Amino acid sequence: LRGNWVGVLAAESRPLSLLGNAFDGERSAALYLKDVSAAVIFGNRFAGDSKAYLELDEALEDILLCRNDFAGGPEKIVSRLKSEIDLSRNRWAA
Repeated sequence: LRGNWVGVLAAESRPLSLLGNAFDGERSAALYLKDVSAAVIFGNRFAGDSKAYLELDEALEDILLCRNDFAGGPEKIVSRLKSEIDLSRNRWAA
């Protein structure tokens, strides 16, 4: 995905699988998640000058978010979650 306002928007969704996608230069957020459960986000690449690679809102439950490649650092994550999510099993360039 390239040059969209938001690459993927998922709200109040269950289940969700995003595997092996390339997000490059979305204008706002590459991936926006709100109230999502039972999700696998694995092996994706986030690059470009998006304002946010991930925008996380409300609550996320039973999320596997790992082995994704981020061209920037964790500062490109916008989180308004009620609880923390583990982002440590991803690769960060910065």
